[in-house]
Amino acid sequence: MTASGDLSNTWYRDDEEELVDPHGSTHLARADGFYKVEANVEECKTMSDAVQIKLPKVVTGVEDDESSPFTLTPNPATSFVKIGVPKSFKGEPVFMNTVGQQISLPVTKYEDAFEVNTTDLSPGLYIIRLSQASLKMIKQ
Repeated sequence: MTASGDLSNTWYRDDEEELVDPHGSTHLARADGFYKVEANVEECKTMSDAVQIKLPKVVTGVEDDESSPFTLTPNPATSFVKIGVPKSFKGEPVFMNTVGQQISLPVTKYEDAFEVNTTDLSPGLYIIRLSQASLKMIKQ
Protein backbone atom coordinates (compact mmCIF):
# COMPACT_ATOMS: atom_id res chain seq x y z
CA MET A 1 0.00 0.00 0.00
CA THR A 2 1.29 3.47 -0.77
CA ALA A 3 0.18 6.84 0.57
CA SER A 4 0.67 10.01 -1.41
CA GLY A 5 2.28 13.10 0.12
CA ASP A 6 5.44 13.67 2.08
CA LEU A 7 6.93 11.27 4.60
CA SER A 8 4.78 12.37 7.51
CA ASN A 9 2.14 9.67 7.11
CA THR A 10 0.98 7.44 9.96
CA TRP A 11 -0.51 4.00 9.21
CA TYR A 12 -3.24 2.31 11.28
CA ARG A 13 -4.82 -1.14 11.31
CA ASP A 14 -8.17 -2.13 12.85
CA ASP A 15 -9.73 0.38 15.22
CA GLU A 16 -7.02 3.04 15.23
CA GLU A 17 -4.19 0.68 16.27
CA GLU A 18 -1.05 2.57 15.26
CA LEU A 19 1.38 0.26 13.49
CA VAL A 20 4.95 -0.19 14.68
CA ASP A 21 7.22 2.14 12.69
CA PRO A 22 4.31 3.18 10.45
CA HIS A 23 5.73 6.52 9.31
CA GLY A 24 6.34 6.72 5.59
CA SER A 25 4.61 6.75 2.25
CA THR A 26 4.60 2.93 1.97
CA HIS A 27 3.52 0.21 4.40
CA LEU A 28 3.77 -3.55 3.80
CA ALA A 29 0.69 -5.30 5.23
CA ARG A 30 1.65 -8.44 7.16
CA ALA A 31 -1.78 -9.38 8.54
CA ASP A 32 -5.42 -9.31 7.47
CA GLY A 33 -7.28 -6.21 8.55
CA PHE A 34 -8.62 -2.79 7.68
CA TYR A 35 -5.81 -0.32 6.98
CA LYS A 36 -5.86 3.46 6.72
CA VAL A 37 -3.31 6.24 6.66
CA GLU A 38 -3.28 9.65 8.28
CA ALA A 39 -1.54 12.16 6.02
CA ASN A 40 0.22 15.03 7.78
CA VAL A 41 1.02 17.91 5.43
CA GLU A 42 2.40 20.88 7.34
CA GLU A 43 -0.27 21.44 10.04
CA CYS A 44 -3.10 19.82 8.12
CA LYS A 45 -4.12 16.22 8.91
CA THR A 46 -6.53 14.01 6.98
CA MET A 47 -7.47 10.34 7.43
CA SER A 48 -8.02 8.04 4.44
CA ASP A 49 -10.90 5.63 4.10
CA ALA A 50 -10.17 2.13 5.41
CA VAL A 51 -9.04 -0.48 2.90
CA GLN A 52 -9.59 -4.15 3.73
CA ILE A 53 -6.54 -6.36 3.11
CA LYS A 54 -6.87 -10.16 3.01
CA LEU A 55 -3.57 -11.93 2.56
CA PRO A 56 -3.52 -15.22 0.63
CA LYS A 57 -3.17 -18.44 2.61
CA VAL A 58 -0.16 -20.49 1.56
CA VAL A 59 0.10 -24.25 2.11
CA THR A 60 3.60 -25.11 3.25
CA GLY A 61 3.07 -28.76 4.15
CA VAL A 62 0.66 -31.53 5.01
CA GLU A 63 0.06 -32.55 8.62
CA ASP A 64 -0.68 -36.16 9.52
CA ASP A 65 -3.44 -37.11 11.94
CA GLU A 66 -1.43 -38.71 14.76
CA SER A 67 -4.52 -40.51 16.13
CA SER A 68 -5.35 -42.25 12.83
CA PRO A 69 -4.99 -46.07 12.72
CA PHE A 70 -3.77 -45.67 9.11
CA THR A 71 -0.23 -44.91 7.96
CA LEU A 72 1.17 -43.76 4.62
CA THR A 73 4.82 -44.31 3.65
CA PRO A 74 6.79 -42.94 1.94
CA ASN A 75 5.16 -39.52 1.69
CA PRO A 76 6.01 -37.82 -0.62
CA ALA A 77 5.77 -40.82 -2.95
CA THR A 78 7.73 -41.58 -6.10
CA SER A 79 6.77 -44.97 -7.55
CA PHE A 80 4.66 -46.58 -4.79
CA VAL A 81 3.14 -46.01 -1.36
CA LYS A 82 2.24 -48.40 1.40
CA ILE A 83 -1.00 -47.70 3.28
CA GLY A 84 -0.89 -49.40 6.68
CA VAL A 85 -4.33 -50.47 7.94
CA PRO A 86 -5.62 -52.41 10.95
CA LYS A 87 -5.97 -56.16 10.26
CA SER A 88 -9.71 -55.78 10.84
CA PHE A 89 -10.06 -53.20 8.03
CA LYS A 90 -12.47 -54.46 5.35
CA GLY A 91 -12.65 -51.51 2.91
CA GLU A 92 -10.67 -50.49 -0.14
CA PRO A 93 -8.79 -47.21 -0.59
CA VAL A 94 -10.38 -44.60 -2.89
CA PHE A 95 -8.02 -42.13 -4.57
CA MET A 96 -9.02 -38.59 -5.57
CA ASN A 97 -7.29 -35.55 -6.99
CA THR A 98 -7.69 -32.10 -5.44
CA VAL A 99 -10.85 -31.34 -7.47
CA GLY A 100 -12.57 -34.48 -6.17
CA GLN A 101 -12.23 -36.68 -9.26
CA GLN A 102 -11.77 -40.37 -8.45
CA ILE A 103 -8.56 -41.92 -9.81
CA SER A 104 -7.99 -45.60 -10.51
CA LEU A 105 -4.60 -46.93 -9.38
CA PRO A 106 -3.11 -50.45 -9.22
CA VAL A 107 -3.48 -51.72 -5.63
CA THR A 108 -2.13 -54.89 -4.01
CA LYS A 109 -3.84 -55.95 -0.74
CA TYR A 110 -1.85 -57.48 2.11
CA GLU A 111 -3.04 -58.55 5.58
CA ASP A 112 -2.36 -55.18 7.19
CA ALA A 113 -1.55 -52.91 4.23
CA PHE A 114 -2.20 -51.86 0.66
CA GLU A 115 0.63 -51.25 -1.77
CA VAL A 116 -0.25 -48.66 -4.42
CA ASN A 117 1.64 -48.09 -7.67
CA THR A 118 1.95 -44.30 -8.16
CA THR A 119 4.31 -44.35 -11.16
CA ASP A 120 1.74 -43.00 -13.62
CA LEU A 121 0.51 -40.16 -11.36
CA SER A 122 1.44 -36.57 -12.13
CA PRO A 123 3.20 -34.69 -9.32
CA GLY A 124 0.73 -33.10 -6.90
CA LEU A 125 -1.51 -33.63 -3.89
CA TYR A 126 -3.95 -36.56 -3.73
CA ILE A 127 -6.56 -37.62 -1.17
CA ILE A 128 -6.92 -41.26 -0.10
CA ARG A 129 -10.27 -42.18 1.49
CA LEU A 130 -10.37 -45.21 3.78
CA SER A 131 -13.95 -45.68 5.05
CA GLN A 132 -14.34 -42.64 7.32
CA ALA A 133 -10.68 -41.55 7.35
CA SER A 134 -8.65 -39.57 4.82
CA LEU A 135 -4.93 -39.44 4.16
CA LYS A 136 -3.10 -36.82 2.07
CA MET A 137 -0.39 -38.04 -0.30
CA ILE A 138 2.09 -35.91 -2.20
CA LYS A 139 3.49 -37.33 -5.45
CA GLN A 140 6.92 -35.97 -6.39
